[in-house]
Amino acid sequence: METELWPGFLRECERQQIPVVVLNGRLSERVVSPLSPVSRFMSRVLRGVSLAIMQTEPDAARLRLLGIATEKVKVSGSLKFDAGTYR
Repeated sequence: METELWPGFLRECERQQIPVVVLNGRLSERVVSPLSPVSRFMSRVLRGVSLAIMQTEPDAARLRLLGIATEKVKVSGSLKFDAGTYR
């Protein structure tokens, strides 16, 4: 489990058709800014993600703005702080 996205790793997983899951994900607002060159880069980096389980709905919405299909994005809350609150 990583706390960062590694573009080379994600690209190689996509090339070899290895599924990648983002778990407990967060995504800052500046990454999806329309003026940000990072936004286009991240769209390419994330296209091989099979499933993204994000901490909050705003995080999930930002990921969708980068082009991840809605059905691949889920919201779980923070696995660190919300553990035990689900039944």
